[in-house]
Amino acid sequence: MATFTKLSLSMFQFLLIVSFVINVVQCGPKCNINKADKCAADVFVFGHSNITLPENSEQVEQHCKARFQALRCVQNYIRDCLTLFPKQVVSLLIKGAANNAKQQCKIDRQEFIERSKCYRKNREGLGQCMKKLIVELAEAEKQKDKVPLTCCILRQYRDCSIKILDADQEQCKPDDSRYFLKMVEGNAADVFELVCRNNRKIEKPVNSKGEKVCLEINERQAKSSSRRTLSLLPSYIKIFTE
Repeated sequence: MATFTKLSLSMFQFLLIVSFVINVVQCGPKCNINKADKCAADVFVFGHSNITLPENSEQVEQHCKARFQALRCVQNYIRDCLTLFPKQVVSLLIKGAANNAKQQCKIDRQEFIERSKCYRKNREGLGQCMKKLIVELAEAEKQKDKVPLTCCILRQYRDCSIKILDADQEQCKPDDSRYFLKMVEGNAADVFELVCRNNRKIEKPVNSKGEKVCLEINERQAKSSSRRTLSLLPSYIKIFTE
């Protein structure tokens, strides 16, 4: 009996130590979610109204250097601060953004520069789509049906971005819209494949303007969410892994 008690105590102590080590790792100086959030905003460049895309080779060099630096920052956070399942899910989110960066910065730089004219003209409108996405995801993470809600919100973000690009026929050619649509979808395509394809669709409520929305958010909620997060990263971690 004494031996069993001693073994049980040893196992308890072991688990306690493991738990302590995990907490130290997750809360250490490398594991600053605010820093990772700021880096992620520079990774998911498409749709952020404060980020412009390059107009020439010199600017694309600076843009890509900053973008890959931000990407490494986010990847380090995922590697060092998340446990196995969250790491797998959030890595899928980053994979799309990493593929976008590789395509535009290493494979088709000149095409990236030329097509960015369309983006720069519509930066403010696309920024509103992204801002709305970030705010809605921050609210979705608190809801019971957070995963189907998130799938609905991601579809709505895609439609919002396409609508803006398609409306500008003067600056954006049809293939420009398709090019940037790949960027939009690249930011979420793997997450969609993992959790949204077979997830049930939610019944959309109607807002005060008579429009069907995924989630109705009041002004106070919008201001609170926009102050908390700069990117998709914090909400994705909470929605898909908690």
